[in-house]
Amino acid sequence: MTGTTPNGIRYPDGASKAKNLGAELQQMAEDIDEFIDEQFDGANPAFAQRAGAAVDAALATRQIVTHDDRLAAGEGRPALAIPFEKGGRRYRNALEVDDHGRPTEYALGRHAAAEALYGELGKVIGVETRRDVHAPGKVALFVYDTGEVAGSISIDGTTTFAESDTTADVARGDSTTYGADLANPTVDGWCPVLSRMANRPIVGWGRSGARAEEITFMGGGLWITGAPAGGSIPAAGAVTITGLDVDPWRAGVTAPVPVLALTPAGVSIPGTLERIGDTRVFTRQTPGAVVPAASLQFRGNPRDKHRLLYVGMGINNEPLIEAGTQTIADVQGWYEDLTRGHTGPLVIWGLLDRGISEAPGTVRGDFIAAMETWFAAEYGDAWCPVRQYLASSAAIADAGAFASYAPTQADLDHVAAGVVPPGFRTGGGTSVHLNELGNWLQAWFILHHLIERGLI
Repeated sequence: MTGTTPNGIRYPDGASKAKNLGAELQQMAEDIDEFIDEQFDGANPAFAQRAGAAVDAALATRQIVTHDDRLAAGEGRPALAIPFEKGGRRYRNALEVDDHGRPTEYALGRHAAAEALYGELGKVIGVETRRDVHAPGKVALFVYDTGEVAGSISIDGTTTFAESDTTADVARGDSTTYGADLANPTVDGWCPVLSRMANRPIVGWGRSGARAEEITFMGGGLWITGAPAGGSIPAAGAVTITGLDVDPWRAGVTAPVPVLALTPAGVSIPGTLERIGDTRVFTRQTPGAVVPAASLQFRGNPRDKHRLLYVGMGINNEPLIEAGTQTIADVQGWYEDLTRGHTGPLVIWGLLDRGISEAPGTVRGDFIAAMETWFAAEYGDAWCPVRQYLASSAAIADAGAFASYAPTQADLDHVAAGVVPPGFRTGGGTSVHLNELGNWLQAWFILHHLIERGLI
């Protein structure tokens, strides 16, 4: 064997001879089994049984990767999640994976060590892929459904608790925050790229198709109204909610969102609001007396108000602006609502464009221009003009210097018109979504914005 992990697991690497590969792989598998058994034996047996079953289910169609050179450079990427629940709160353990979505053997072994963070964690409620948490150097990152970091385990096995691991940034937005159209948004979106550049974790709450008012609700800045089935909140369990005046799940998001439910009598009940099929469901956090309520107000209840917040939203409001059913002032108001109660630093980066079709003089172009003028006046040095940078000769020069990118005449024409060049966007330059180069440039620009403000 020519390589050994920090956990004593031997593996074949580039120096292994072909004739020895079979025996070396067998030895590696035995080392992994022994390590996992040791981890499970030291944990609560009930938790170990559930965690083991969840990992087995997740790995049914996957294979454990033997080695990943990126680990040595501290560029781990949590993605496979084992959700679990305790005391009415839901958690996720995001496990580091390789390029093919397979959990590394570091992360698989460390999953059993979760007991060190939480004791008896509670019921494992499934296995899923989590693509919105990026934390270099972490093999397991534990987060609440709000995105709040609860704890982590580093490559060297160091366990960090919530008290000292609450520095993760939060990015709220739509598909332009998520990294839509990229083959691997968890690696090439601007959030993970910036996370690696700045060496700081970022929780990216990018929801494709989400409008500004829906993002504002998720971030705790907007009350929405609906009616509970039967005219009351039950003593325990879930109740169907109908008639929401703003539907945060309209675009297809289904994950539960921690909320406060407020009755007309002023009774406040914490819980979660989620989409199950086509039904919206509220589940109270703790059992109690039946609460009569003909209607309920809901507000997102995030726990990240103290952290650095990146905000970019509004592109999905453009059709309503064109139709005259929403106004520029509406979108500005939702930015204010989302950021008003935030106590941490802000980075307002705003909106992107789809090229010349959204240049100044068009309805959408004038909307974007009005928003950018307002951002500068409203937020001062917290305004980070990403779109204006991407639509500039400076971005063309940076693309050439760092990616040997040669601009086309169409790119130059777009820059002259003050819009984002097609070479930085997907869909042959017709989409608002940035390609890998565009996402890299956005991360690069935000990085320098953070440095100039002394935030890193």
